Amino acid sequence: MKIVVINQIPLMTTRLKKIFRSLSLQTNVEIESIFYSKLDKSLTNLIHNHHTEKIFVIVESSCSIDLIRLIRKKDITSPIIYLVTKHHSDYPELLIYKTLFINKYIMIKLSKTLLEIINICHPPCFLYHTLQQDLSISYDSITYINRDKEERKLIIHTDNDYYKVNLTLQDIQKYLDNRFKMSHRGCIINTQRVHCYDWHHKYIHLDSGELVPYLSKNFRDLLCEKIIEDNFDTKNNDLGQITEI
Repeated sequence: MKIVVINQIPLMTTRLKKIFRSLSLQTNVEIESIFYSKLDKSLTNLIHNHHTEKIFVIVESSCSIDLIRLIRKKDITSPIIYLVTKHHSDYPELLIYKTLFINKYIMIKLSKTLLEIINICHPPCFLYHTLQQDLSISYDSITYINRDKEERKLIIHTDNDYYKVNLTLQDIQKYLDNRFKMSHRGCIINTQRVHCYDWHHKYIHLDSGELVPYLSKNFRDLLCEKIIEDNFDTKNNDLGQITEI
């Protein structure tokens, strides 16, 4: 995936390069950043190239809106992130994915927006390859993972199926992202699939209606920290996930 930056501010170039270096460590998708200060032949060819997956990051300038219009005449699918220094009129016809204001939080906001787009285009997956198994399971579809005491294998539960793998709970965490947390010494839960935690009865209520009987108060602080982190990130004050039933 190419991140195409059109920017005339040298200081912003330095800051953006730092964001892209950090971003490459957060995803398995290969990222290449390309910087332009103006429309030239190379940028024109890239805009016309519909076989290349692109995200445009455009920093506000006197000609930025005209440039976005030009891009949209040839490319209506590639996401455009518009970085501005002041309020401006909305341009719904330009299909701008998100407008971000350049302030002290721009590094965090832009990084999260880019990661959001990448995850939409390339949903992160659990990838596991052995001589006996070749698994690719979307993180979104995994509800929880528990240890089978009899077979001494892990069972990965999804919306419609389950899979057994020869890994320990400690080892499988290397294959997962930050949404997966321990809820019990024998279970890892997908926190994005949790409706609420019933600490009294030691059950986890999933968004599918399923009850998961693996909830230990030893992991309560860890789960609550994750909930607070997610709600801070989204600026959502609804902490319904920690409701005690």
